[in-house]
Amino acid sequence: MEPIQDIIQIMQELNAAHEDLLILENKKKEALVHNRTDELVKHLHEQSKVTKRIAALEEERLKMVELWLAQKGILRGRMMLPDLIKLTPYHKDKETLRTLGKELQERIEELRNLNHFNQQLIEQSLSYIDFTLSLVTNEPERYVTYERMDRSPKPAAGTRSFFDSKA
Repeated sequence: MEPIQDIIQIMQELNAAHEDLLILENKKKEALVHNRTDELVKHLHEQSKVTKRIAALEEERLKMVELWLAQKGILRGRMMLPDLIKLTPYHKDKETLRTLGKELQERIEELRNLNHFNQQLIEQSLSYIDFTLSLVTNEPERYVTYERMDRSPKPAAGTRSFFDSKA
């Protein structure tokens, strides 16, 4: 098999892995919305596995591109997809790479948007928890009104501190 075909196959696998990641991100969103922490933890674990698979595929893709460039006599380091497409001899392979690149870019953008949304859900949930805890603990808000900072608060008449004792 020609190295360009190997690159195309890896790109297809990368697209499939990103699709899996997109599905997991949607499942995470549902778990966050419905407050299902057990499911969220499960999806995070699965997401970690997919992310490792993507990293391995990306490393393999880089090696295949370097091999293909070396076979062509090009000693250039990392190359962007449009450059690779220009060097590809067959029109069918060029179109396949363009399509795969576009699909991958769309999935990555969708993942970014979902990830941002999920992050907002988590922040909102944490704010709600913080608000609820402050209500439950009945901790009075400090510095709600303006007052002079040079005055120290005076204990109310008839109250005793923890360390007061009768001699």
